[in-house]
Amino acid sequence: AKYNLAEYYTNAPGIVGGSTDKAMILASEIKNMDLKKGYRAFIDIYRKKKNYKMLEETLLERGTEFPTNNTFKSSFIDFYLSYFDEIENCNEKALRIAEDIKSQNSIHGNRAFIKICSVVENYDLALKEFNELKLVDSVDIASGRTIATMLLEHGKEDEALKAFGHEQVIKNWSNHVR
Repeated sequence: AKYNLAEYYTNAPGIVGGSTDKAMILASEIKNMDLKKGYRAFIDIYRKKKNYKMLEETLLERGTEFPTNNTFKSSFIDFYLSYFDEIENCNEKALRIAEDIKSQNSIHGNRAFIKICSVVENYDLALKEFNELKLVDSVDIASGRTIATMLLEHGKEDEALKAFGHEQVIKNWSNHVR
């Protein structure tokens, strides 16, 4: 119930009781009762208020509380890629996280690199990571589609075909991308 009230305070206009200060107080109370929900409340507040510095700090703090959660680390990469206009050195930070994930689990690390490379349009590194991934997981359709789409967007249909290997699928995507 407190989480929902904090969400209300965060989103409602002041004239009907909305207040960032009230939301922050409730988020602190929630965090004292349930660490994960408390972090989520703070993250929601900072995201809604576009306070990217505090959002990043809260995510980093949460990451130290749950350091081995690769799903969380992957979501942190998504965070950096979503806000790289607002936060300094996002690409480098995202790449460091991907390297950390890759050191623990190559498949998730390769996928993280591919995601980053597709956003920053570094298709050479994306292809390298995809080829490494294919050695481990030859049927990773999602990563293959990401790579193929990125290559097609850069007019590299032959490389997309070589990377993904399904000629008809590439032709369909090629028509869709153009």
